[in-house]
Amino acid sequence: MPLHNYREVKIKHGKKLDQMRNFDQKKWMKICSGLGLHVVPAKGKGSHCAVYKDDKCEPKDRSCLVLTIPKNTYRQLQRDLTKKLISYGKNNEKFTEEHFWEVAGI
Repeated sequence: MPLHNYREVKIKHGKKLDQMRNFDQKKWMKICSGLGLHVVPAKGKGSHCAVYKDDKCEPKDRSCLVLTIPKNTYRQLQRDLTKKLISYGKNNEKFTEEHFWEVAGI
């Protein structure tokens, strides 16, 4: 399943999403780093940070981009970020949903 179909990912532990409503950009960056992804911090006020497959990826190579995390997150975005990461982990055999929840501290 391609990454752009992340909305079709079924989350086994969907009730855990309610515990993530207050996660900010820094928390998401910590989660992504804990999952072994390469996080490039935001530059400037209100900027997004970029999350890449690994530190060998050139920032110009969009195929290496896993997701971007905005400065301000909101409830629906929490769901989308979770699904994108779980989808990426499953599709690329990098990590499982259970590992995601463990790293997220839920």
